[in-house]
Amino acid sequence: MRYPNAVNRENLRHRSFVQIFVGAGLGLALCDQMHVQAGVLTHEEPGPFGQGWWVPLVFGAAGVVIVLVAQVFASGRPRSGLLVPAAWFVGAYALTALVSEDHPYALAVVLWVTGVARLAREPEPARSAVFAALLAITGPLVEFAFSEAGLFSYAQDFGTVALWLSALYINGAPLALTLGEIMPRPWRASSRPS
Repeated sequence: MRYPNAVNRENLRHRSFVQIFVGAGLGLALCDQMHVQAGVLTHEEPGPFGQGWWVPLVFGAAGVVIVLVAQVFASGRPRSGLLVPAAWFVGAYALTALVSEDHPYALAVVLWVTGVARLAREPEPARSAVFAALLAITGPLVEFAFSEAGLFSYAQDFGTVALWLSALYINGAPLALTLGEIMPRPWRASSRPS
């Protein structure tokens, strides 16, 4: 027999992950739109606004997976909110759209320095750095696989792109950790760590 509180927690978990799927799908598709409009990348079979129809779906699924993994690394300490980490990430994304073609190496340095500095301010910097490193490695590898599959291509050589792309993922780590902190955890009886 399921108790009302257990059912409510289950419903909350499902709603939360639907929100992550939709939010990441739309939010990251809009960020990707900056890259499309700036000519940083092109989709092989573009749909509306130069993007493939699949882009929001992939970003939504990636958002859910990233937040689930972030929950493993989240510190359990309350955070101040989503606005600051979201603004930093969107700002870093916009910077990649604006300067990646002309100054990819300077961009990589700026993103790496700001990303590492932001990780140092996390409640548990070492755990946050491990999570960020996982993102910095797996994110570009997944993008490389999609690019090799012919779904999209970067204007520059992927080796050059990977320098700043990995740092962009590092700048996204604090946002993912914040989301991981506030979202209900599917494997726990309560939505907050003990």
